Amino acid sequence: MCLLDRMVECDAERIVCEASSHLDEDNPLRAGERLGAACAVEYAAQAMALHGAVLREGESAAPQSGLMVAVRDLQLCVGRLDDLASPLRIVARRLEGTGRAVAYAFEVTCEAGRPVARGRVTLTRGN
Repeated sequence: MCLLDRMVECDAERIVCEASSHLDEDNPLRAGERLGAACAVEYAAQAMALHGAVLREGESAAPQSGLMVAVRDLQLCVGRLDDLASPLRIVARRLEGTGRAVAYAFEVTCEAGRPVARGRVTLTRGN
């Protein structure tokens, strides 16, 4: 499942992506007739995974799996995503990473920078 449309910017510390899949009737995260705001965390997690893949680009190692082990300071600023007409902008900023764990802060916005969700996520890398 890929929810992101494109990567807008990326450097060693941050990635910016856009997505419009929140408007798709067949979005796999929809529950009944709606796509709840908490699904913004999955959009952010996919941006973080893409960031990790871009940073590893050129390495001979196979792609790594990972797990989201914690979500902290989550703020949902809207009730649902599917009634937001403009694309989502997802910004994930790497805070720290040691060994197999990495932490990111994220923010999801829509038109004119309107806040949708923000928080922090801790991920662990697979073997």
